[in-house]
Amino acid sequence: MKRFTFFKTLLVAAGLLGGSSAWGVDTYTWDFTNTTTWTTAKISTGSAVTLNPSGETLGTGEYGVTFNFSNSLSLADGSTAGGQVKYNSGSKSVYGTGLWFAASGNSGVNRVSMTIPSGFKVTFNLLGGAPTRKWKYSTDGGTTSTDYTTSTALVYKNETEEEVTFVLWADNPYKNNNTTLQLQNGISSIVLEDLTTIPAHEWSVKAIIKNTSTEIDSWDGATLQEGEDYYVWGKKVIKYNEQYYELDDDKFTGNNMYFNTTMETADVVHEISYTLNEDIVAFEEIGTGTGKYSAGGYAWNSNKYAESVLDAGVYQVDIYVVSNGSGGSNHRHENLWVGGETVYTTDNTDGLITQRFIVSADKTTVYVQGAGSGNNGDNLDYVIIRKVSSDATVSSTVTSAGYATFSSIYPLNLDEISGGTAYVVTSAANGYIHLEEASGVVPANTGLILKAENGGTVTIPVSASAGTAPTTNYLVAVTADNTTVTAGNYVLAAEDDVAGFYLIGETTATLNAGKAYLSSDIPVSGRAKARLLFADDATAIKTIAVDAAENGAIYNVAGQRVNAAYKGIVIKNGKKYLNK
Repeated sequence: MKRFTFFKTLLVAAGLLGGSSAWGVDTYTWDFTNTTTWTTAKISTGSAVTLNPSGETLGTGEYGVTFNFSNSLSLADGSTAGGQVKYNSGSKSVYGTGLWFAASGNSGVNRVSMTIPSGFKVTFNLLGGAPTRKWKYSTDGGTTSTDYTTSTALVYKNETEEEVTFVLWADNPYKNNNTTLQLQNGISSIVLEDLTTIPAHEWSVKAIIKNTSTEIDSWDGATLQEGEDYYVWGKKVIKYNEQYYELDDDKFTGNNMYFNTTMETADVVHEISYTLNEDIVAFEEIGTGTGKYSAGGYAWNSNKYAESVLDAGVYQVDIYVVSNGSGGSNHRHENLWVGGETVYTTDNTDGLITQRFIVSADKTTVYVQGAGSGNNGDNLDYVIIRKVSSDATVSSTVTSAGYATFSSIYPLNLDEISGGTAYVVTSAANGYIHLEEASGVVPANTGLILKAENGGTVTIPVSASAGTAPTTNYLVAVTADNTTVTAGNYVLAAEDDVAGFYLIGETTATLNAGKAYLSSDIPVSGRAKARLLFADDATAIKTIAVDAAENGAIYNVAGQRVNAAYKGIVIKNGKKYLNK
């Protein structure tokens, strides 16, 4: 199979004027790495000069590049590696080889321009280092301009029927102070190619359900010449028969919504696989057109939003930001609105944003918007909403013993708990644990003690925010069923109707998800105990100290002080007795 790229062609054709490549396409190369052909004196004249690929004035029928530069233009001689030209207090140090741009007062002074015939392609092979290269180009002689950044090559094909005047210039090359100028924008070569004799073919996409031949969507790509590199763009999600199918294909890596390939010698159909995802309840591709992104493109989103009407439950939104606004107070700003209220806002973020949120009532309007106006808005690629749970609350049943352990895979809003109170365990002393009431939003998988005086159901709303972990908590959440709790830890149990945490001896215990156990790391002052009991006042430390001023005081097993007439098991001077 015949496969090649234009870059290889450039290497073959470098230095040729009017020469022909292996497949008969005229190729013209202005090779600025050739320090014999190109010198600063030829182009840094202070006025416009038009030169052919040999660095000479144009002959009959030759193509030329017009250099419009002040004396701040330089051609690097490659004496030192590094990729930039540096001026320091007037003495020049050269790094890399190529044609370098300087600002010299404003970004539009130094520029190159050329006439691109119909059916020709121009490639500017770019140079530069950090900070990010910034360029501007124009296809109407400089009347309007387009920003261009971060690529190693700028490619333009004239697919019109007329000649196009193409202009390229550096957009504010980097200056770090008045005496040192680092030129970060450079060109190693300019290549002009005649595409009219290269065979052209079409590419398209067929979306299928993974491991089947069932087609769920299709879309056309473009007509390209043989050997031309291109992006095949996918769609993140496809709705088919009222269900959502998510991209599931190894050709796409990470969050990329495209892969690179080269046009072959015939039309090609790319098959892309998708898998049913029943958690997805809403999806919108903001982008349109052709490009690297989902649905092939993107759109300014300051006045456009993805809207859904959802039932009550817990949801997750995925927002993919592919490009950011160009400045202003609302630069890089996304809002998540639920029922008319902003529940999440982010700044200075690009790439994938994932956020959970709560819908408390059925048929609530939810939408995502790139805030700001004009160029202050953000380019959003796609918005996906996934349902995490149908219930916006979690609950647990507390037995008549009055206590239960609990944990949840969601953050919990303990300020709105009903039916009981939530606690964490911060310490233990002389057989009793110290409970501290928990409040605010705690993170997912936080171990808790739920207390309900006479038992019953405790209900807690889940939270969209991540929450803040308690400063100290020796309860460990159980996140999977049939979890083995090893010896040395404590599990909640009741013995003789007395609830407490009982030490696991030489055996193990098994707990299911949604529960918690007391870690063996808990510091226990006083005598070690095989069980740690709850005191009557769960917010106070109940320490029965044998050396305290009240030596000789009597307590029941719940930590309550009693008199000598009390019948049952009592604790006196740290030892148990049976009062009859």
